[in-house]
Amino acid sequence: MFPTRIALGKEIMVVPQASAIVPGAANAEPVAIPADHLNMVKFASRQNGGYEKVSGHLQLLAEEAPEAIGARWEEHDRIRMAQANVKEDFTVPFSLSGIPETENFVGRKEELGKIKEAFQGDGSQRRVVLLHGLGGIGKTQLAVTFVKEHRDTYSAVFWLNGKNEDTLKQSFAVMANRLYKEYPSSALLRTAAEAKDVDQMVVTIRQWLSAEENHRWMLVFDNIDNPKLPGNEDPQAYDVRLYFPEAYQGSILITTRSSRLKIGKVVSVRKLVDIRESIAILTSTSGRVNLDRDTYARDLVSELDGLPLALTTAGAYLSQVSTSLEDYLRHYRTSWLRLQQTTPDLLSYEDRALYTTWDLSFKHIQSQNESAANLLRLWAYFDNQDVWFQLLAAGSEGSPVWFATIVYDELSFNEAIRLLCDHALIESLEMSGGEISMAILALICVGLAVPTENVPEYWAKERRLLPHADKCFEYVYNTINLEFRDNRNALNAVRNLGNLYADQGKMAEAEAMYRRALEGKEKAWGPEHTSTLDTVNNLGILYADQGKMAEAEAMYRRALEGKEKAWGPEHTSTLDTVNNLGILYADQGKMAEAEA
Repeated sequence: MFPTRIALGKEIMVVPQASAIVPGAANAEPVAIPADHLNMVKFASRQNGGYEKVSGHLQLLAEEAPEAIGARWEEHDRIRMAQANVKEDFTVPFSLSGIPETENFVGRKEELGKIKEAFQGDGSQRRVVLLHGLGGIGKTQLAVTFVKEHRDTYSAVFWLNGKNEDTLKQSFAVMANRLYKEYPSSALLRTAAEAKDVDQMVVTIRQWLSAEENHRWMLVFDNIDNPKLPGNEDPQAYDVRLYFPEAYQGSILITTRSSRLKIGKVVSVRKLVDIRESIAILTSTSGRVNLDRDTYARDLVSELDGLPLALTTAGAYLSQVSTSLEDYLRHYRTSWLRLQQTTPDLLSYEDRALYTTWDLSFKHIQSQNESAANLLRLWAYFDNQDVWFQLLAAGSEGSPVWFATIVYDELSFNEAIRLLCDHALIESLEMSGGEISMAILALICVGLAVPTENVPEYWAKERRLLPHADKCFEYVYNTINLEFRDNRNALNAVRNLGNLYADQGKMAEAEAMYRRALEGKEKAWGPEHTSTLDTVNNLGILYADQGKMAEAEAMYRRALEGKEKAWGPEHTSTLDTVNNLGILYADQGKMAEAEA
C-alpha cells in the first residue's frame, strides 16, 4: 500500500503503490495528495492544498517541456537516420565475467569436436547441444572452453545460471542490463532494462533474440539439473524450453546431470579415460613436476578414477603443503576406509572419491585458520553463488567472535577467502549447534540485507538476494526451530524474507515466512507485543492482495485490537490498520463498515 501524508504529520494507506505511480517510469516523481482515486482531481477552491501542489508541479512540467520535447525529437531523428543508413547491429563484446573458469582444463578433444560439429551452420536454423554427465565431471568447464575457442563465430554469448527458475530469471535480468548498456538507443532493450517485473524482462529479451537478423548468438543454460519431466513432482522443477526465444534460430548449449533430459544433440561427458590427462590436471593444479614418472601419482589418479573435480581438489591441496605423494595417498586411503565404515550407504564410488579429497583439504584448512574453515561451513547455508562481503557484514551484530573477526573489514574477509580459493574447496556439512548455528547466522545476514523501498534500485538488490533467500527458506521452513527468545535479529530477518518474497510476487513463500516470524515472535514476546502485531498486519495485507478477504479481516481485526491496547486509537500505526480494514470493506462492497 502507498503511504499518503495527512494532517498532523500522519500517514495513511490510500491505494496500492502500483496504482499510485507510473509503473516502470524511472524518472517519475511521486507526489502525494490527501485524496482517493475518486476525488484526486476534484478541488473545492484554488486555495485547496491539493490544488496548489498539483498545479505547482504542472507549472514546472510546462516550463521544462520545450527543452525535454526538443531533446526527444533529436534522439528520434538520430535513431531514424541510423536505421535508414545502417543495418542493425546485434554484436555484444565477449565476456565470461562471473562465470567459474579454470586455467587447468585439459583434454576433451573428442567432446569439443562433437559440439563443434553439432553447431555447424550460420545460426539461421536453431541448433541445440546438451552436455550430460555426473556432477564434478567438467561439463561447465567444457562449455566454457568451447565458447572461448569459438567466440568469433558468435555475435554474442550469454551465460545463464539454470540451477533453478529464479536464478535463471536473474540471469535474464543481468543480460537485459548488459544489452541496454551496449545499445542505449534501443527502445526494446530500454523496456527490458527498466522493467521491474523480471518476467517481462524475460519476454522482452526473448523478443530481441528473435529479431530476423539476430541469429548468430549463443545461449548457455548451465546446470539444468532439475528439469520438469513426467514423474518429477518437485515443485522447483521447470521446463527450460519455455525460456528459448520463439524464433527457431541461434545456438543453445545446455549442461545437465539429468540423463532423462533429451533436447537437441546429446554429448555425454564421461570420466577421463586417458591417465595422461588425469596426470596433466594433477600436475597443473599442484605445481609439481615429473608426476608422469611418479608411481604414487599414477596410483592416486587411478583411485580418483578420472574425476576432474577430485583431481583438482587433490592438486590444490598438494600445492599448499610439502607432503609427498606417498603420504597423501596413505592419508587418502585411510580417510576412504573410515568413510566406508562410518557412512556405508554413501551411494557411489565417485561420491566417496570426491568427499575424501574434500575432507583432507578441509582438515588442512582447519589446522591453518579455524575461522576460514567455519566460513566454509557457513556457506553451506547460502546459495552457492554470489556471496559478497557486504552480504555477510550485514549479520555481524551479535555474531560469534570468529565471524565478527572475518567481517571486520574487507582485508580480513579477503584473507580467509584466499585460503579457501587456494584449496579449491566447496563443502557442505550437517547443521550443528553453537553460540549461533551456521544456518541462523546465514539467515540473519540475508534477512537484514533486504532493502526497504526507499533505497535506490532496491528491486535489483532484492533480485540479487533472492537465491540466498531461497536457500534460507529451506532451513527456516523445514528445519530451524524458531524459538529465538534472545535473538531479535533472527526473527526480524525471517519477517524481512517475507517482505522480500511479497515484493517479488512469491505469495506462498511470503506467507510461510510471515507465519514463521509470527510463531517465533508470539513465543518470544507474546501475542500482544507491538512487533508481533506488525507481523499480523503484514499477513493481513498479504491476504488482502491475494483476495483472501476473510483471512485478511481476521488479521486486521487482531492487529487493530492489539494496537489500540498498546498505543491507543489515535496512534499512526493504529490508524494505518484502521485504514487497511476500511479499504478491505470497501473492496467487498461493505460500505457501512468501511465508513465506520
